[in-house]
Amino acid sequence: MNEEIKKMLVEVTKRFLNCSDEEAIEQTDRWLKIVHEIMEEE
Repeated sequence: MNEEIKKMLVEVTKRFLNCSDEEAIEQTDRWLKIVHEIMEEE
């Protein structure tokens, strides 16, 4: 995945959840994994 896109997603997650950078990165990775799994099923 493009690093710039991932950085933007992490920033959005951080603001949305009002959490630390580390927590935002972890949550973004979880969401991306879920999206990837959904896309593989189709």
